[in-house]
Amino acid sequence: KRYEEETNLEAHLVVDVSNSMAYEAKDGALPSKLDYARWAAAALGYLITQQQDAAGLVLYDDEIRTALPAQSNQAHLRTMFTLLEEATPRGGTDTGRALSEVAEAVRRRGVVVLFSDLLDDRREVVRGLRNLRQRGHEVILFHVLDRDEVTFPFERMTRFEGLEGLGRLTADPLALKEAYLEEVKRFRNRLRRVCLQNRIDLVETDTSRSIGVVLAAYLAKRE
Repeated sequence: KRYEEETNLEAHLVVDVSNSMAYEAKDGALPSKLDYARWAAAALGYLITQQQDAAGLVLYDDEIRTALPAQSNQAHLRTMFTLLEEATPRGGTDTGRALSEVAEAVRRRGVVVLFSDLLDDRREVVRGLRNLRQRGHEVILFHVLDRDEVTFPFERMTRFEGLEGLGRLTADPLALKEAYLEEVKRFRNRLRRVCLQNRIDLVETDTSRSIGVVLAAYLAKRE
């Protein structure tokens, strides 16, 4: 029994529930980033516990809102599902702080899986990711963006509103599109470099992609 306790995997699912994760396309055809992230986290939590490993859950915005220690029983899994379902977006984002607190709290080496859009202070995010790696944790990052954030499909005069207190801007999207997409490209390229340098698994996705397909492809890659 002691051997099993010492060798079972311990995974911590860390989900960004800040206001920026609330974004979803106006036509309602796709889930919000938060819905996408919580469904993916729930699916991984289920798979982890089914193989008798332990899963924990952390929900955060500008601070940690929920911290559920890793366990592997069905009652614990139901509690995790309830917390994910009831999570509502609020507040700003402080991913670096959340990751540093997870690194301090989790003593046993395991896997930390982060679900976030990473619309945050880049330097603090990198510091938090490195902190986890330095403590010996395997880190998997699901970078979740909305389809609109990736393609910028707007054509008519549009009012853009910051979801985390950044104000409003009315602009012609066609005049912004090229520069915006170039900035998104640079943002994602920087993230890829950081993950490569720190041996972090990066899974890039957006809300138009099937969660089942994304998870199946990643798990097949791990195999």
